[in-house]
Amino acid sequence: MYKMSSLILPSVLTTVGALGLVTHEGFNYNARVDAFIKSPFVISLMGLIMTRTSLVTESPSRLKSFLGTRFARTLLLLVVSFIATGDFENTMFLSVLFLGVVQLIRTEEERVKHPYIL
Repeated sequence: MYKMSSLILPSVLTTVGALGLVTHEGFNYNARVDAFIKSPFVISLMGLIMTRTSLVTESPSRLKSFLGTRFARTLLLLVVSFIATGDFENTMFLSVLFLGVVQLIRTEEERVKHPYIL
């Protein structure tokens, strides 16, 4: 895993995310994935995940331990991005842009303390 102590990779991520959002407008890379993600089942599942991870109720301990994993953090970032954009491709580019910007605005001490993006 690449540590984010320098600003090279966060700058690349930010650039790729921004360029992707601007240049692919209206282009659907994979119609099957887009149709699946926009199905009522998947949308409902995303809503339930977001509800269970909020402060509305006390989450079970197994869910808390799962949400502490890198996979779960990545999944939640993608879910929030998809809810914000409604488009699979925009979700990917927006997530990359967000991760790059977050790492860019961290101070040098914060980058040493949190060397990975997620």
